[in-house]
Amino acid sequence: MATKLAGCLACALAVFASASASAQVEAVDDSTQLRDGFVVGDNTIIHTTAGFEFGYISNVFFEEDEENGAGIFRVIVGFDIGSMTGEDGQASGDITYNFNAKLTYNEFISESDFVRGQRDLGVSAGLSANFYNGRTWSGRLENQYTRSIRPTNFEASDNLRRSVNRARATLNFQPVGRTLQGQFFYQNTIDAFETSDTSFANRLQHLFGLRANWQYLPVTRFYAQVTQGIFGALGSSEVGGQPYIIDALPLSARAGIDSAITELVTANVYFGWNVGFYSERATFNSPIYGAGVGWRYSPLGRLSFRFDREFRDSINSNFYSDYAFILGLDQALLDSLNASLGAQFRLRDYQGISPAISPDAPTRSDSIISLNSGLNYRFRDIFRAGASYTFSVVDTDFRYPISNTMVDDPGFTRHEVVGQLSVEY
Repeated sequence: MATKLAGCLACALAVFASASASAQVEAVDDSTQLRDGFVVGDNTIIHTTAGFEFGYISNVFFEEDEENGAGIFRVIVGFDIGSMTGEDGQASGDITYNFNAKLTYNEFISESDFVRGQRDLGVSAGLSANFYNGRTWSGRLENQYTRSIRPTNFEASDNLRRSVNRARATLNFQPVGRTLQGQFFYQNTIDAFETSDTSFANRLQHLFGLRANWQYLPVTRFYAQVTQGIFGALGSSEVGGQPYIIDALPLSARAGIDSAITELVTANVYFGWNVGFYSERATFNSPIYGAGVGWRYSPLGRLSFRFDREFRDSINSNFYSDYAFILGLDQALLDSLNASLGAQFRLRDYQGISPAISPDAPTRSDSIISLNSGLNYRFRDIFRAGASYTFSVVDTDFRYPISNTMVDDPGFTRHEVVGQLSVEY
């Protein structure tokens, strides 16, 4: 059973691969929309959200053949509580904080017991605190927890329940009035599946980083960053007598520029080098690079494009490498009506796949296409209605055995159409 689930992990998570071996760290987002909220005391405000989503998913189990479609109904409730912000969106005081949480209940509407068995509760919660902003020495602490649920890529009465907790501490040094800034950060990631059958894929990752920023002009920033990771398994990690999660010490260095070329055009570029230092199977020693451009073609619209060449630690293998092409469009149609469109194309190669999953083929090559579009309309200040469409397709050369005489193609095509209605205050 563990071998079959390992094969499922190596396939079902292809589009949603996880933490970075190249150390491109994402901070917790503690921003809130400018809503009224409930004021508590002199400097605290609470925002609340409640709503539901309804729609259709064409391929619940991410299968290549014999797709199972189902209706989807989600109930979402959430809140955030934190320091009040001024008109500039910045909170005042030596110590500011934000705590947010969201619960999402997923109900699948189908005659199939397997499909209905995918119902579950998703959870996300984040906490951040800033210390002494605007002073020579300042700091930030943040923690983000996510419980995600995802159907397997074969019909089953249970799903893949996964908890990821990411904590980060940052220390900043910038003398008042100076354009140079130094930063040190440490990030800890615990990535764990909730069932014993999938615990072989649990991971523990430490990441240490140094970064320097130079604000050359009001709209131009140069930066350089070096990170060192210590990655490994969390607990026992064996499938069929073979180690699944491999220890690594990924080292990454990069430098880049973020700038505005004109009032309407922004651009950024970076270049660096990554070394994986995996203790077994495959590793990498390669350049990383990327560039992006944004164009505000009208006061109400913006078009963006970027390209990235990256290497990232993978739950499906030692690591994967990506050539990523990403296009985005945001357009305000009316005062309260906004539209968005996004497209991604990725050429992804996995290396260092466990022999327990694929004894003869330790590599895998995928072509991944994803499209998303959305409409959001806000009315009467506190109500929001919307609709979204998501399309994804994975084409792969990888096959894994599910019996002595059968192999599975983990590629899939999937459509999801969803309508939303919520109250936000």
